[in-house]
Amino acid sequence: MELRHLRYAVALAEEGGFGRAAQRLHVSQPTLSVQIRKLEKLVGHDLFRRLPDGVRLTTAGEAFLPEARAALAAAERALTAAREGGVVRVGCLRSAWTTWELADAIAEASDGRVCSQVRTVAPEPGLIQLSAGQLDLLVGYDCRRSTDSAQPGVTRRPLFAEPAFVALDARHPLNRATVTLADFSAEVWLVLTDPADLADFVIRTCRRVGGFEPHVLAVSADEVVPALRDLKAVTLCSPLVRSRDGITALDLGLPTRRHLYLAWRHADDRAHAVAPTVAAATSALYHSHGQRVPAYRHWVAREGWTWSAVGEPD
Repeated sequence: MELRHLRYAVALAEEGGFGRAAQRLHVSQPTLSVQIRKLEKLVGHDLFRRLPDGVRLTTAGEAFLPEARAALAAAERALTAAREGGVVRVGCLRSAWTTWELADAIAEASDGRVCSQVRTVAPEPGLIQLSAGQLDLLVGYDCRRSTDSAQPGVTRRPLFAEPAFVALDARHPLNRATVTLADFSAEVWLVLTDPADLADFVIRTCRRVGGFEPHVLAVSADEVVPALRDLKAVTLCSPLVRSRDGITALDLGLPTRRHLYLAWRHADDRAHAVAPTVAAATSALYHSHGQRVPAYRHWVAREGWTWSAVGEPD
């Protein structure tokens, strides 16, 4: 269903006849008739009774009309907000890509129609800023399920679920081809001080998949790489982590997943209007970076994943 179908139905209902509605819409009468039939086929009910002197709404049409008007009004508000509001503010958690890469991806996905300002945020502050209107959209993740941890007044759109790899120093004794999670039971496991659910994710994975209670060390995001390198500690990481600074990532075939999502406020029509574009750009950028990581490509091939045009796994 397209917005034009709604416009056609509203005009026909208000004008009471195909001739007058077609003139108002600047289309031919046969074109209007065909499009109304297509709309009724999509709805599954006749919306209009065809009478000798015009048309009248059916019961289904009377229920449809106010919702069609509301949808058109919302679309118009979204367009106005986008034109008048300027830059869309996007918060993104620290990831393999830079903020300007995501901004460029959004511009490319929208053919230059959406201008965005992307900045890195921490998970909890990001949700607070989104709720407070300081961000328009947030690219976040949930270590449980993408539908959990609902925030009042916030819409979440799941993007995809990424696997968990194990990050460690390239010189670590366990950096070898045949290794299981249980082999890491005696190692120090790094967990981030923020967010807390990421620490729970590490601990839960070690318990349920590896069968051991991990010895954890809480560090900040900036302390992860030095701790991996100097303490020979390990941690769970995104599959997009590339081998650099002496750090590498192993695919152990873990069944656990971290869910990425896009969030915006319910009442923000502009954010709702551009959300599909930002979702497509984020997914495509993720896949693009993943193709540069051999371990990630191997995982995709092993799992048999394919990617659709917007970059989401089918």
